[in-house]
Amino acid sequence: MISPRVTEGTLTVGEQQAPYRITWKKIKNINLRVKSGGQVELSVPINVAQAEAERFLLQKSSWVLRSLKKYASLAETIPPLENGAFLYLGQPLMLHITPGPAGRILLEKDALTVETPEPENKDAAQRVTQQWLEEQSRVILAQALEEARRLLWQYSLPPYTMKLRKMKSRWGSCQPATGIITLNSRLICVPYSCIVAVAAHELTHLLHPNHSPSFYAVLNSVMPLYPKHRQTLSSFASILR
Repeated sequence: MISPRVTEGTLTVGEQQAPYRITWKKIKNINLRVKSGGQVELSVPINVAQAEAERFLLQKSSWVLRSLKKYASLAETIPPLENGAFLYLGQPLMLHITPGPAGRILLEKDALTVETPEPENKDAAQRVTQQWLEEQSRVILAQALEEARRLLWQYSLPPYTMKLRKMKSRWGSCQPATGIITLNSRLICVPYSCIVAVAAHELTHLLHPNHSPSFYAVLNSVMPLYPKHRQTLSSFASILR
C-alpha cells in the first residue's frame, strides 16, 4: 500500500502562527479543518499542485484565524505540576510519552499514557494531550451541568446554553438575560462533585440573578453540601492564575 503524500509547514495569520499539514488523497474536493490543538489540516485531490494548495490556505486565512481564536479560549486547559504531572478531577496524573500509534491515549488510575511515533517530539505529544484534555472538559462539564439541572428538577429553569472558556478570576458565570452559562475549562482539574456544585450555582442564577438569601435558599436546598464544595474549590484557587 502506497503512503499518501504529505507536506508540512507553518501558516502565518496576522501575528499568529499555526503548523499545517497538507495531505494528497483520492478525493474530489479540498477539505480544510483546524484541530483544537491549533493544527491546520488540508486534504487535497492527488492532482492538485502544492502551490495551489498553499494558495488555498492563504485564501482561507481569515477563517483559520477565527478558528484559532475559538480554540485559544481553551488553550492551556491544565496547568502542569512538578515532575510532568497535572491535575485531573482533583487527582494528580503523571504524563508518560511512549512509542506507539499516533494519538493513542490510555488513562489509568494515576497516569496518562500518550503513544506517538515520535516520543522525542515533546511539542507534538503536548498538542495531543491538550486536545484530549479539551475534549474531556467538554464532555465532563456538560455531564456535570446536566446533573446539576436534575438537582433543580422542581424549579422551572428557562432554556440555557453552555459555553467553556479559560477564566482567571472565577469558576463560572451566568447571564440570566441570555441564558448563557459559562464554565471555566480548568474545572477539569477539580473533583467532579465541585464541578457539579459550580454548575448548580450558575443554574440557580437563572432563578435569582444575585446572591440574595433567596438564591442561597434554593442552592442549599438542592445541594446541602455546597458550602463544603465551595471550601474545597478555594484550595484549587491557584489554578485560576
